[in-house]
Amino acid sequence: MEQRLSRLRNRLDEAGIDALLVCSPENRRYLSGFTGSSGYLVITREEAVLFTDFRYMEQAGTQAPDFRIVKHGSKPFDDIVKLVHELGVQSLGFEQDQVTFSTYKQVLDLLEHVQFVPTSGLVERLRRLKDPSEIEIIREAAKIADATFSHILHY
Repeated sequence: MEQRLSRLRNRLDEAGIDALLVCSPENRRYLSGFTGSSGYLVITREEAVLFTDFRYMEQAGTQAPDFRIVKHGSKPFDDIVKLVHELGVQSLGFEQDQVTFSTYKQVLDLLEHVQFVPTSGLVERLRRLKDPSEIEIIREAAKIADATFSHILHY
């Protein structure tokens, strides 16, 4: 996961943003390993933070060891914005295809002196390139599929 975070941090520089708010469940899992149904990531050049609710605190700690785990309250974006201010973030990117307009307005109203920047495809472009562990999983899946197909041919 650390290599994925490093590659994303390079993308932050290219995008001209200090941090990225990740809302997509697929991107959250790719970057952190966390499989729970509720969570958000805030990634800066130095910090990797996973926000989740009380139900997933233990799971998050186990699945996302490279992340600081923060339990959010009933209004998760209030807690996210508080952290963004504490970290001194000046520009926060967000996945524009994952954030509704009402959420955008809610966060924008909370962000004081922080630029809220729409981004598209930052994490998805990273996901296209497979790391060695992903390649091994794909190979194993192909072997299983081949064996299954061979087995079916005999019936």
